[in-house]
Amino acid sequence: MEFKDTLPSVCGILLILVILVSSLLNKKISFLSKKAFYAGVIVCLISLGLQITSKYFNEIYVENFWQSFFWRSYLASLPIEAFTALLYVSIELIGYQKDFYRRRTMNYIYFAIVAIVTVLVYTLPLKNVTHKNSYLECGASIIVSAISSIAFVVITLITLLINYKKMNKSCFFTVLVWMLFWIGSAILQSTLFNFVIINFIIALGISLVYFKFENPDIYIDRESGLFNISAFKRFSSQFSNPKRQQYTIVIKFLNADAGLYNTLFKKNVLLFLLKFKKFNIFDTSTNEIIMVSNSESKMKEAFNIIKEQLPKYFDNDGDKNVVISGIYSFIFKEIKNSYDYFEAINYAFENVSSTETTFTELPSSFMDDLQKEKQTVIAIKDALREDRVVVYYQPIYSIKEDRFVSAEALVRIIDKQGEMIPPSKFIPLAEKNGLVLDIGKRVFMKVCKFYTSYDIDQYGVDYIEVNLSVTQCMQKNLADDFKAIMETYRMSPSHLNLEITESASVQSNFFFLKTMVKLKRLGVTFSLDDFGTGNSNLNYLITLPIDIIKFDSTMVKAFFDNEKANLILTKVGEMFQNIKYKIVTEGIETEEMFLEMKKREVDYIQGYYFSKPLPEDDYLKFIKEKNHK
Repeated sequence: MEFKDTLPSVCGILLILVILVSSLLNKKISFLSKKAFYAGVIVCLISLGLQITSKYFNEIYVENFWQSFFWRSYLASLPIEAFTALLYVSIELIGYQKDFYRRRTMNYIYFAIVAIVTVLVYTLPLKNVTHKNSYLECGASIIVSAISSIAFVVITLITLLINYKKMNKSCFFTVLVWMLFWIGSAILQSTLFNFVIINFIIALGISLVYFKFENPDIYIDRESGLFNISAFKRFSSQFSNPKRQQYTIVIKFLNADAGLYNTLFKKNVLLFLLKFKKFNIFDTSTNEIIMVSNSESKMKEAFNIIKEQLPKYFDNDGDKNVVISGIYSFIFKEIKNSYDYFEAINYAFENVSSTETTFTELPSSFMDDLQKEKQTVIAIKDALREDRVVVYYQPIYSIKEDRFVSAEALVRIIDKQGEMIPPSKFIPLAEKNGLVLDIGKRVFMKVCKFYTSYDIDQYGVDYIEVNLSVTQCMQKNLADDFKAIMETYRMSPSHLNLEITESASVQSNFFFLKTMVKLKRLGVTFSLDDFGTGNSNLNYLITLPIDIIKFDSTMVKAFFDNEKANLILTKVGEMFQNIKYKIVTEGIETEEMFLEMKKREVDYIQGYYFSKPLPEDDYLKFIKEKNHK
């Protein structure tokens, strides 16, 4: 046997050894697919060794048990190698699939097939033939090995292609090239009887996967030495595995700029975290450190240590402005990937103080609450798509004209079961998820269509009030969009009053002032809603072209319960009347409240004393009856 005949196998062995040594020398993270990958590496190494050994026996023309054993072992190793590639892909997909148990069952079936193939390879006949002065083997055993290997490669390719959108794209293309290496090696080997090259090419494919996707070094943050965000994204995809439940601690550094955070991290936090050697610890590069373990007891112990000791690392003068917030939580199976995980983190920190160092153990209902919130967001999107966004109208009474001259348009969303989703539940979520823009536009369209379709002004209704969110107020094209809608429905701008809140006037002052001027020129009027609950900055009343001030219901109720509030509301009301602002008092529920506001000569009354918010048909019936007199 000449050395050149075994050169490909020797080179393959060297490649595999480089992978193993490199892996041993680097800090590693426990990905689910890691075991499958390294099983493939070991099988490839064994197969290369068997390839050299069986060739040696063929070259010396020894026909005995050992010749047959090594050759059959080599043949058995090929489908096992191909199976490890399929197993690797399948395990990677477990993190991206909801059907964990189905995929796991398929893996068990593949294991059984491999076992059957191995038995067949060792028991089916082999025949010796001479080809160019060398012994070659043929027979059913070789056919089974070849067909099963090709079958596993084909199944792997099909699995890849079917799940292209669900997989990490880098992993997809790397494994795809690996499988193409397999196919290429099989074609090449079929033309080179005496030059065994298949396992060398397979080793090249394994090397590609390693250096592109499995090399531990690419998952280490250079600055901190912890695992990086790429490692976390891949690792978090494993959270959907119900057999691999994880526990986590998230440490967030608030009020720390990037430079300060890096300095603190290098000097203090890193040294502290080195104590926790049995945890997977990630630096997300967003002033956030994530610790993960599958041991609840170890995680609780670590949480208590961190809670007690970590703040002590920030006692020097340069660190006083840094606030540490920590949350400890069980990672539930509802989390499928890093996007879900960070969504859960943000949801948790929304209720954590940003002004003091706090550590919080999240309640068991945390993930249930998050899932309910996500379901509500889905319900909002469905309602927008299926036109289940409806408008209710709450009548507004004019004391001077003794009739209902207006109404406030209030959005309502109906779910698929026909139940109404409470506004207090869907409005904050719509604001947070950007859906409020679509909702606001839909409400404006429906109001315009309703007013013109039924010629509402014939019933004495002069205008409809439409609420604007903070997000809408910050849209530069708001005036143009509203103008186009009004033209579509032939709605006179004078029949519309847009309500803005104090928070909207503060946050969007510079953006919204030009929009207000544009709409005012068209004839639209404006109200400042919920006056007394926000910043109450009178400077904005001077700057913004407001026509109507709406006193919030809580402020109105305080008027009747508190002497000081009574005096303030009286004086503020007189001041607004002197500068020609119209006043609406909200939350009027009793006759006593109505008569008192009437005595104070406020302009408009709104509240349950007259009516709750009504759907279109009921509102039409209401104003026909009440304004008829």
